Amino acid sequence: MKTIRKGIFETNSSSVHTLVIAHDNPEIPKTKLYFGLGEFGWGPELLNSIEERASYLWTYIVDYLAGEESELNWNDENFREDVNRISHKYADKLSSILSKYDIECEFDYRKRNGFYEGYIDHSADWNTYNYDEVNHTYTRNNDSPFEEMLRDGNEQMLIDYLFSDKSQIEVINDNDDYDNMIKYPDCEYDEYRKGN
Repeated sequence: MKTIRKGIFETNSSSVHTLVIAHDNPEIPKTKLYFGLGEFGWGPELLNSIEERASYLWTYIVDYLAGEESELNWNDENFREDVNRISHKYADKLSSILSKYDIECEFDYRKRNGFYEGYIDHSADWNTYNYDEVNHTYTRNNDSPFEEMLRDGNEQMLIDYLFSDKSQIEVINDNDDYDNMIKYPDCEYDEYRKGN
C-alpha cells in the first residue's frame, strides 16, 4: 500500500550532533563540577569545555534517559516523580565515580511546569533502532555513547569525555553550510554522530 498526501507542506528537523571522545590520559582537575541543564538544538556551536560537556551529559540524562528508564507512561500522574528519582540515581552514580578523583559535583534540577528545563534536539537519535516487520515494533539495539560511559566498567570513557581538552561536541544543522568546527585530535579517539 502506498500513501500519497496532497496539499501538505512538510519539513524535517535536521540537527546533526557529532561527539568526539579523545583518549589521551587527560589531567583531571581537582575541582567542583557543575552539571547544568542546557538547550542543544541546531547550533552552530562547538562544546569543548568541561562544563559544556558535563551540561550535555546531564541534559541527556534528564531529557531522555530517565524517561526512557521509567516504567511509567509519560501521561501517568507519577511519571515526573519517577523521572526525578531516576535522575537523582544518575547524579549519585556520577558523584560516586568522580569523588574518586576528588571532584565534588553539583546538579541542576530546575523545572518548569514540573518538567526539567534541559533539552537536546531529538536526543533519542543517539540510539539506533530495528524495525520488526512481523510485530510492527521498534526495538533499540545499541546504547548511546552516554549510556556506554555510564555503564559499570566504562569509567575511563566518562573521564576521557569530561576531562580531555580534545573531546568535543559539534552541534550544527544541515540547512546551512558550515566549515567543520571539530578539531580532530592527534591521538586515539572515538566518534559518534546523531543526525535526523
